Amino acid sequence: MDAQEYATVAFNVYASRYASIAGYVLMLYDHTLTFDEEVRFIWAAPWTLPKTLFLIIRYFVPAFVVIHLCQLTGLNTFSDMVCKVWFNISACMGIITIAIGNFLALMHIWNLWERDGRLMVLTSCLFVATQIANIICLTFSLVHITESVYFNSTFSMCMLSDRHSAGIIWAPGVAFEVVIFSALFWNALSRPRYLEDDFTKILYRDGFAYILVVFVLRLMNLILSFVAPLSLIFLGIFFIWCSTTMTVTRLVLDVTRMAEKRALQMFQIELTRFEYNDEDSEL
Repeated sequence: MDAQEYATVAFNVYASRYASIAGYVLMLYDHTLTFDEEVRFIWAAPWTLPKTLFLIIRYFVPAFVVIHLCQLTGLNTFSDMVCKVWFNISACMGIITIAIGNFLALMHIWNLWERDGRLMVLTSCLFVATQIANIICLTFSLVHITESVYFNSTFSMCMLSDRHSAGIIWAPGVAFEVVIFSALFWNALSRPRYLEDDFTKILYRDGFAYILVVFVLRLMNLILSFVAPLSLIFLGIFFIWCSTTMTVTRLVLDVTRMAEKRALQMFQIELTRFEYNDEDSEL
């Protein structure tokens, strides 16, 4: 590389590093802020599928990303083979955790539609079809991309020598978010009477926030994978991984907190009604 090309690559590498570190720090900061709610609402609850999925993305993602940051920031020296193996493992783990986040968001949509059977079947089929498409796209991409993964000794990090078909990894997820966002928006327009309820306002707000955040960041990754220089292709990958994890855990905790608040309000209403009826009967 000549001096100008080296300077450009170095700038892109450092931009990717800073973006990844920023996403990780934000995720850990949010984890610290919400840890008391996690203990109260999640750890104290019985073991269910949503609880298990929540804890997987809550703790597996930080563990995987911190290992990525070690190689991304040049703190270790790897071989080309280590980079190839780790790239495949992390890509699979990324798809799995994003799928978990999408499923938790899907359960949120079901609650908004009062668990309508037809909607649950249709969206479940959409979710399964999206994951099958993700697996196909991921497999196709990894077969072509793995050979281009190597360890760059100049910057002490794993890099790509050819983008191949990296962009298609994000395509099924973008399509899924568009459909889910449309369903959420349609529900908000077609059933406005429910917006008078504080609990449902929180559901809508967090649902829109989650879908928008994931859609925008994943769309950014899709665009970068096609048009960005190879040295900038990792700019948004770890940031979106941390951001989606932070957003979906916030979604689950907010909904759980509001559900407890709503249950307490209903209990107080019933208790007041019981006391009133008891006084009435004495009279």
